[in-house]
Amino acid sequence: MKAIVGLSALVVFACVGACATSNEPDGGFGTGGTGAGVGGTGAGVGGTGAGVGGTGAGVGGTVAGAGGTVAGAGGGGAITGDVIFTGEGAWVDGTVAPASTYGIQGSFFVLEDSVKDGVPADGESDMTPNAFDDTTVKPCISGTAALVTCSTAVPPVCNYSTNWGGGIGMNLNEEGGVGSVPLAWNATTNGVTGFSFTTSGNTDGATMRVKAKDSVHPLDDFCLEFTVGIAKSFLLSDLTHNCYAGGVATLTLDTTKLTSLQWQIVTDTTAAHTVTNFCIESLAVTK
Repeated sequence: MKAIVGLSALVVFACVGACATSNEPDGGFGTGGTGAGVGGTGAGVGGTGAGVGGTGAGVGGTVAGAGGTVAGAGGGGAITGDVIFTGEGAWVDGTVAPASTYGIQGSFFVLEDSVKDGVPADGESDMTPNAFDDTTVKPCISGTAALVTCSTAVPPVCNYSTNWGGGIGMNLNEEGGVGSVPLAWNATTNGVTGFSFTTSGNTDGATMRVKAKDSVHPLDDFCLEFTVGIAKSFLLSDLTHNCYAGGVATLTLDTTKLTSLQWQIVTDTTAAHTVTNFCIESLAVTK
């Protein structure tokens, strides 16, 4: 567990104009169970991971404009759709097209199991920085995704609900300003069927998941796996409730009440994972 000084773990921007807010995950960050994110039983999830994708000289390409493409980080392909984020800062400005076309505005934020609502929690994963602000050049984190441990019971019970890992999220609808509260966003009425994104960095072989959260099921995950460094496009309908190994899908994502997108660095029972400059490089919406 880390020591938190003041509000360092809250995602609060002291910025001019559009501004970010705080947002920590509701319940477990999704390696097991339903409800309050209680971890699954058994020997644990995976450990094979999606790997660190892509090689090359770094972040490639430039934005071709709304509706264009952005080259993937490290030569990992390109995203498609209307590009709303090009890897600069930690805020998507909803007053500027094409984000304004789809009613999307919000901040990127840091997720880690050792911090909950700005105070220390029981998890052991540790990410830096603890929060993004108006000085953030790009949403990137480094640190350690902790090892998941299991009891000696038969079957063993593993502490996924405590050590769920870390990641980066982005609110889809918020006014901005200190203390602003993320609101629900309606993908259906805004004509959005999915998203496309690129990432970069090294997550040491950890399994990676992208997920959407909604206000109807705030404690549940709707997700799929991706590989760092490889451009990923997905439909919202592709996201599966409880997408982890052995998970049972019993719910449907409410696309009329989405609150955030999240990119999770998943923990496992094999080893801790060192995270080095995991970044969101670009994000686009698809119709």
